[in-house]
Amino acid sequence: MLSPRAASPGFPLVSGACLIACLALGCGDGIGTCYPVDGRVLLKGKPLQGMAGLVMFVPDRDKGNNTPVNPTGEIDTQGRYQLSTRGNPGAPAGWYKVVVNPFPPGSGDRGDVRRPPIHGRYTVEKTTPLRIEVIAKPGAGAYDLKTTRN
Repeated sequence: MLSPRAASPGFPLVSGACLIACLALGCGDGIGTCYPVDGRVLLKGKPLQGMAGLVMFVPDRDKGNNTPVNPTGEIDTQGRYQLSTRGNPGAPAGWYKVVVNPFPPGSGDRGDVRRPPIHGRYTVEKTTPLRIEVIAKPGAGAYDLKTTRN
């Protein structure tokens, strides 16, 4: 037996419209608004050059960010990155721990293992000192990631 709501001819239209409206909000999947996040990975104040890699923003639960996703972005050979969340540009607002994993040239070759250019603490969520707050209107360079070798 169908419930009165399910038998209503307008129910499928209303629920379909609600689903479309929810998906249209920012990042999709009900995450909310995503804000543009792009910056540079800096090593001792200079852009990390000549290698690829990944940047991942991990929601900082200690600072109240309960977002269920980890926005990520690729590092280009000029040290720049741009985040996306579930295939959409940007990241939801809130505080994040930032994990940086650059891949030195030749690091995929078995016989040519090279040392990462930055200190290992930046490559792990539990040890990274990098914390960033994603906001609607950041200042210039707000999302630049300052790293060191040791």
